[in-house]
This record gives sequence, structure tokens and C-alpha cells, in this order.
Amino acid sequence: MSRIGDGEELFFRFRSRYQKADGTVDLTNKGVRWFNTESSVWIPIDSIEKHEVSPENHSKAMIRILRKSASAVVLTILEATPKRAYEILCSAKVTLGTILKEHRKKKRSSIESQGEILGQKRKKFLAADDDNNHVQEKDVPIQKEDTRNYFKSAIERRQNELRANAALGKVYRELVGGGIMSEEEFWKP
Repeated sequence: MSRIGDGEELFFRFRSRYQKADGTVDLTNKGVRWFNTESSVWIPIDSIEKHEVSPENHSKAMIRILRKSASAVVLTILEATPKRAYEILCSAKVTLGTILKEHRKKKRSSIESQGEILGQKRKKFLAADDDNNHVQEKDVPIQKEDTRNYFKSAIERRQNELRANAALGKVYRELVGGGIMSEEEFWKP
């Protein structure tokens, strides 16, 4: 049986099949873990791009977890009846969605707090006096808004570039939208 690690909180557990092997899935605040007596698969919460589920009328209740830099993991819910399997699938979908939302919210607030820390630091630059004879070092505070505007303008620049270049937009949708690569990897020079 899988052991829950330090700082890890179990939110939901269900029986599942992965690559033709029966096992158990744990949804925790740190990620998704599928395991049985012979093997296990760990998907850190940071690596999850999104998740999808099969429709209710599908013959199997399945959840597909798309990772940013690896292949997708498809889990088939194991329950006695299709109705019960779909109920478990819906619960797993909602739980994983909530975990991802909370994680992204914490990550966003962490980035904002880093911006606040950056705002408290001082940027040094050299400035000449009125006669241009003497050069001195001055401290200038970096504003929190500067970091927010930088991230906002980078996102807007990327969106405008995708709108302006239809071919690039198509490649972006295929690679990033299809889960083949992350957005960071796509925009990396």
C-alpha cells in the first residue's frame, strides 16, 4: 500500500486500472499516485496540465490526466456497476479540479509575494550630478506594479503574436493545446 508522505493530505481514493493492471489511485494535495503491489506511478501536481473524463454514455468510466512534459495517464475506474463507476469518476474529477485550482491559486499568490519582495529590494543605478563630473550610486525602489505589468505585458505580447500569425497560432494549438508541450517550452527561445 502506498504511504502518504509528510505534508501530503489524502483527499480521495478509488480503485482503478492503469496499463492493464488493477490498482488504487490516491488524489492528494501533492499529486496523483496510482499503485498496486508491483508498481506505482506518481504525477506531481505541478506537472498536471489538465484532466478530462469520459462521457456518461461511454462503456468505461475513464479519467485522462494530461501532463506538461510527458505522455497522458489514462485511468479506468473499477466498480461493480457502470453507474457507480461514473459516480466515482465525477467525484474524482471534481476533487482533482479543486486540488488543481487551489494549487494554482497558491502558486499565483506565491508569485505575487515574490513581486512584493522584489518591490522591497532596491535597484541601484549610477547617476551623474548636474555638472556631469561626479557619479554616484542611488537606490530606487522597484514597485510591485512593475512586476505585475511585466507578466501582464508578456502574456498580451504572446496573445497578439498568436493572433497576428495564423500559422504560429495553429502550431501553438496543436502542441500546447494538445498537451504535447507546455506553454513555457513553446515560448522558450
